[in-house]
Amino acid sequence: MELKELAKNRKAVSRAICAENPTGEKNKGNILTEGLNAKAAYDSGLGQGWKVSPCVLIKAHSKFDVCQIEGEGHINHIWFTCDSAFYSSLIFKGYFDDIKEPCIDTPLGAFFLNGWGRRANVSSLPICVNPNGGLNSYFVMPFRKKAHLMMENNGDVDVVLYYQVDYCLDEVLENEMYFHAVYNFVEALNKKTRFNILSKIDGEGCFVGTYLGFKTDFTTWWGEGEFLFYLDDDENPSICTTGTEDYFGGAWNFEQPKGHYQTFSTPYSGLIDVFPQDVIYVKGQEFGMYRFHINDPIYFRKNIKVEVEAIGWEGDVFVYRSLSPKMFSVAYYYKK
Repeated sequence: MELKELAKNRKAVSRAICAENPTGEKNKGNILTEGLNAKAAYDSGLGQGWKVSPCVLIKAHSKFDVCQIEGEGHINHIWFTCDSAFYSSLIFKGYFDDIKEPCIDTPLGAFFLNGWGRRANVSSLPICVNPNGGLNSYFVMPFRKKAHLMMENNGDVDVVLYYQVDYCLDEVLENEMYFHAVYNFVEALNKKTRFNILSKIDGEGCFVGTYLGFKTDFTTWWGEGEFLFYLDDDENPSICTTGTEDYFGGAWNFEQPKGHYQTFSTPYSGLIDVFPQDVIYVKGQEFGMYRFHINDPIYFRKNIKVEVEAIGWEGDVFVYRSLSPKMFSVAYYYKK
């Protein structure tokens, strides 16, 4: 939403769902008598109405309904926090209206650009990760009948989760599309193959972002691979890039000063995670990068497929080397 839009009367009804008001109903916030902090509230003499239930406990190998919203409107902001040790074992899923398959289906950390299981701060427009592990999404998620967000704990340990979903019950226009976030992963990419950021999907929509995790398997520069966008029955990509770091808005190996990777986080792109940080061109180094197509969405009318190559330099020789890194990604897009 642009700043000038804030002055307009949208005739929307604002609501929020959290552990203190799990249904988001009017006049129902902060009235619970039971919750994980009930003892702290009552032993202090404060009791009901004083932070009795700020969080939930999600049992190992169980599912938790973050929110179930009925009606028409938009989810405008989502906030989570938990121990980063659970970023991979918690699976974040989202369903909108009558779409049977989940529109959102990613590990919690990966959705928020923290896919390596450690905290990295992010200052982008749609995703912000703030100290110390505040996971924020500002992607607008329209729904016409209902919205259902859930968290699936695939781990062996119970997890304490804090959360809030801010939404409006208001009109969804005919041309508004459904939000999607899809995760993909490979332990070791086969050489001379491309990694699927987004397998071919049919329909009409726009591609709005990529998060990529990359673990090197060689001791030289690894990011010569191009991003390839196949649009509307393309045999060859209609859109391609000049290299991996170039797609993410960087240049020349992200190397600044020489011999050092320079992390950065901007509204549209970033290299936010390098581990270990104090070395360069070593086997097993891990990277986290993002690019959001906010002002440059990639539209498709029939279908779309997105790939990236994994190639680097053969030492100091001007010859490409096919790589087999560990890779994972989240593709963000809207579709009718």
